[in-house]
Amino acid sequence: SLERVGPLAQAGRFDEAMACVDDYLRAYPDDPRARLMAAELALNGPSAQPEVALDHLRRFASDDHRLSAIARLNEGKAAYLVEQYDRAE
Repeated sequence: SLERVGPLAQAGRFDEAMACVDDYLRAYPDDPRARLMAAELALNGPSAQPEVALDHLRRFASDDHRLSAIARLNEGKAAYLVEQYDRAE
């Protein structure tokens, strides 16, 4: 369940946190909160994986303006990390 993700990430157990999100996304692939969580874990882990984050963000869709704004912020951060500066604006 996604409830375990936050505590695992805070404990520095990013691989386990990502595994929880991946398991959840196999059952609920269109969940925007889970997609956003996966992107943030990929960006904020000990070794950033911007390509993984961008893959999750490509699949993100939500009518929630707050979630959409956070997704765009993360997309810019990921694009910057892969040196796609035109997308990082």
